[in-house]
Amino acid sequence: PSLRAKAVNASLECWLEEKNYEQYDDRLQRLALANVPADRLDTDWLGMKYRSAVLLAEKAEVLPADQKGKRPTMLRDAKKLATDVARQNRDFARESRALLEKLGRAVPDDDDDPAASFAAAFDIAAGAVTAMQEKQVEAKAAAAAGKEEEAKGAQDAAVAERSRAIEALRRALSRGDGVAADDLNRARSLLTYLLYDARRLYDAATLGTLLAERYPSAKGARQAAKIAMASWQQLGKEGPAAWRAAAKTRCADVATLIMRTWPKEPESAEASQIAVAAASESHDVERLSRIIADVPKDAAKGWEVLLRSGGALWKEILERRRLPDDVRPEAQVLVGWRRQASAALDAGLAGVPAGTPVLPVAVAGGLARCQMAMEDGDDSLATKLLEQPGWGGWSVLNANDPAYASGALAENAATVALRFFIQSQQLDKAQQAMDKLESVAGTGPEASARLTNMYLSMGRDLQGQLEALASGDRQGTPDAQAAASAILAGFEKFLEGVAKRDPKTASQMWVATTYLSLGSGGTPGAGGGAGAVVPKAKASAYLARAAEVYEGLLKRAGEATNGDEIVKFVPSIRLKLASVYRELGRWDEALGHIDWILSDPKRQNSLDAQVQAAEILHAAGEGATDATAGTRYLREAIAGRKAGGGVAWGWGGIANRLARQAADPKAIDARTKFFNARLNVVRCRLALLAKPGQDRAKLLQMALNDVAITYRLYPDLGGESFRSQFDTLLKQIQKERGEAAPRGLVELDEATATAAS
Repeated sequence: PSLRAKAVNASLECWLEEKNYEQYDDRLQRLALANVPADRLDTDWLGMKYRSAVLLAEKAEVLPADQKGKRPTMLRDAKKLATDVARQNRDFARESRALLEKLGRAVPDDDDDPAASFAAAFDIAAGAVTAMQEKQVEAKAAAAAGKEEEAKGAQDAAVAERSRAIEALRRALSRGDGVAADDLNRARSLLTYLLYDARRLYDAATLGTLLAERYPSAKGARQAAKIAMASWQQLGKEGPAAWRAAAKTRCADVATLIMRTWPKEPESAEASQIAVAAASESHDVERLSRIIADVPKDAAKGWEVLLRSGGALWKEILERRRLPDDVRPEAQVLVGWRRQASAALDAGLAGVPAGTPVLPVAVAGGLARCQMAMEDGDDSLATKLLEQPGWGGWSVLNANDPAYASGALAENAATVALRFFIQSQQLDKAQQAMDKLESVAGTGPEASARLTNMYLSMGRDLQGQLEALASGDRQGTPDAQAAASAILAGFEKFLEGVAKRDPKTASQMWVATTYLSLGSGGTPGAGGGAGAVVPKAKASAYLARAAEVYEGLLKRAGEATNGDEIVKFVPSIRLKLASVYRELGRWDEALGHIDWILSDPKRQNSLDAQVQAAEILHAAGEGATDATAGTRYLREAIAGRKAGGGVAWGWGGIANRLARQAADPKAIDARTKFFNARLNVVRCRLALLAKPGQDRAKLLQMALNDVAITYRLYPDLGGESFRSQFDTLLKQIQKERGEAAPRGLVELDEATATAAS
């Protein structure tokens, strides 16, 4: 602030000498008029205030005829500035008193009566707002008539009137002692609107939030809250990067405040969209849960709030289920969330007004509730939800409404319908749903990729459904096994039918990919998993069938010409085959496909392909029955491999390429891959201990160094989850080295402290 005052003071001295009054803008005038404690009023501050007063007085005398209305305000501000300096009786006090004597009674003096001062300033602001709106109308009319210069002149005049109104309102509020609260809040509300119109978003957001929080009953508070919410929302998208996260949180807070304070007003429904979207984007399940719990029964469009929040909560449940065991919420927590989401969706769907046009929020809510019914094995409810007239997903698809012919909602409706018809063995409808799915994917170069993604999404949902059967209260029960068997039987029958009758590449890819999803359930553990309801023999059969279909596609691609569509699928097919053969423990075949993929220099830089190559080498090293081959694979998993023209980086190479990004907390994906790679380097070294002919002491020292170096360079170790894994591995290393009481990372901390002392 001191340097700024010095700079403005020096600039004012130049502008006054040159009679250059236009450089002194509203921003600088606000700075000069600011109330500054006496102990901070040094020579530069006092000089800036005095010279600002002189400039305003001189500028007021030379205003053109069409701006004479601004003269009283300028002279009043000049007098205030000169008075501020004269009262200090320090630098520039004599000059300020002389200026005040010169200004004399030409300046309106209303400082003696606070109420009158507020009223006078508010009247000036109201007049300026009226003039601003008139100029805005003129600008719009001139622009429509093609009169660009007139439009620009009118718009500039509107901006000037807006600035005048803002300053008058600030002056009014500064003189608010003794003024009625209603009048003060009327000024605050008007100022919030003007600040937003001027794109001064932070000021508008702050003032609007204050008005909504402290004076919710005031006239204009609801509009001010809406403006505050919009301002925070835009700052969250377009504001300085360092502000965005906080702005998004404040936006959600104001949206929740609006919903709670004015539940029956239209603004509440709009706020609910923003609150739910913000909670969903930040994966804030607790906020979503509170939104559902706080919706009043008589809230405006309360049914819509329940559908949005219930659907968002269901989406979060699905995502949380897919997390690793160590970070996945406990089963009873997920069950509680699911119960709340189900109740919200039921209430929301029951409240959809009869006779209204089909609304996307109702369609999405119905599909989410249908997925729950499918998980519960309630075919009757699922059918009712899909075929509900109006918003039912299957009804919408068959209504031939252009609005639902493509897009995410149509894709979701088609995949949910297809999945349900297959598992309930309504195979004719399943074929119709499959045709709808292809229609929704559209045509053109992106259609095949879009269709494949939809099939993959359905496979993930199917696997999630099987995992849900294998967890919670139904885990291991005959009911769960019977439900899973029925689902699998439906899919087997339909998949084989598609495989035989539909030679299209996309259809065959779906068959193979679905078999891969069904066969990749994993081994049942504490958290269940699809492997708990898909017998191991059946899972292996599914994987073998997936390999068979993929190999058939690969053979067809080998016989095709470069122009054929299937050729572009070859890298994807080979990646899938690598996954299949890895699951089956056929390491050489898995690595053969990976080597082919990485033989192309362009694909060698694909991080996902490199991670998959390292995972296969790692798994091959641990699972190979031949000790020599296992040792080779583990060393290649660490240091990389060159074979068949392909170049795999290995875990060490992956970590090296991500080392710089790992220091950036915002690079979440890169950090996750980096710390995973560093962990896996250590795991490979420990796995090598089980192989014959190894130098145990050297391997353990290298593993220890791997952890110690990572800890020294990245003290946070990627967060609590990764830190726990590093600590566990270090304790294992210490135990292998013969330490009686392994202490993990604590030992490294003590060693660092000792070295520092």
